[in-house]
Amino acid sequence: MTEIRHDKPRSQTRDIRKSPFAWQDMRSTRLVRESFSGKKRTTAIAIYQALTECASEEGRKRGKSVSIFPAPLVRIAEKSGKSLNTIKRYVETFRTLGLLTWENRRQGKVNKPNLWTLLAPSPHNSGGRYPQDNELVHGAHNGEPAREEQRRIFISKKGKSNDFRNTEGAESAGQIIKRRYGM
Repeated sequence: MTEIRHDKPRSQTRDIRKSPFAWQDMRSTRLVRESFSGKKRTTAIAIYQALTECASEEGRKRGKSVSIFPAPLVRIAEKSGKSLNTIKRYVETFRTLGLLTWENRRQGKVNKPNLWTLLAPSPHNSGGRYPQDNELVHGAHNGEPAREEQRRIFISKKGKSNDFRNTEGAESAGQIIKRRYGM
């Protein structure tokens, strides 16, 4: 019998503790795989991977994991290697599957990057094959509740809370009419 010798030094194993990474919810990835087949599956996985990578990059900037992040369609297309039209078609399907929502944003006549929200799949979409899938999911991508983050972003956009009782500086309809029409 021939003895196998390992005289060569083994290559160093990778250390990912300080490396950037893109986090994905396995239930979401499984749902993407189960919802598409053939070449459409590889396209869907590439696009979902690009979305999670954008979320992780935004999380690194903020110093925490996020489920809501701004990203232009062009960046998602570049990361996935797919066309803008393909991205648009697939994100619509992801929305139907309950994995993704987004807000188209504008500032005057200028388009701003969409505000994407990665969602945790609902229990009825996850197939229930694995015991951990039977838990009710209240959080979103990376375990952060999306609604709370959306509320904070909405408030920060307005620069104030939605307290309608605070009418400081507000004019009544009568005052506006008098001012506008000189009555």
